Amino acid sequence: MVVEGIVKTVNEDSCDVEIEKDLTLFKARLNTILKQDSGIQIKPKQGSKVLCGIIENNPNDAFVIRASEVDTVTINKGDNGGLTITPKLVEELNKNNQVLQGIMQILNGAPITEPGNGSPSALQIALKEAISGKKLGDFSQIENEKIKH
Repeated sequence: MVVEGIVKTVNEDSCDVEIEKDLTLFKARLNTILKQDSGIQIKPKQGSKVLCGIIENNPNDAFVIRASEVDTVTINKGDNGGLTITPKLVEELNKNNQVLQGIMQILNGAPITEPGNGSPSALQIALKEAISGKKLGDFSQIENEKIKH
């Protein structure tokens, strides 16, 4: 059975959902499977509308299916941190590439002479060898368009 209600309280792994006046589902699970460490947990905002599934018509065994407003979404316990904001990430990576391009232009440009004796710069030669054959990052394929936030 599936019912609609309003979230009254939310805690770490469940929420209380009022489905009718004076009728509340207490501790509706945020994970559909008990003690599941993987998968997706959707934590609704207090006051949002939710759809709840009730297992075998037992109101003590309910879980949240969908929410009108979401506070957080956690995938596989969230061990890898939050999702990046791809356009901002690419913008910042491009700034790094611009700095690196400037350095590479100097290193690969005309020889810089050592002050005083006029011999080629040992630092320029060493750095030029260190970056030889290396390319700047290409971030054009960094975004997975199938997952949005």
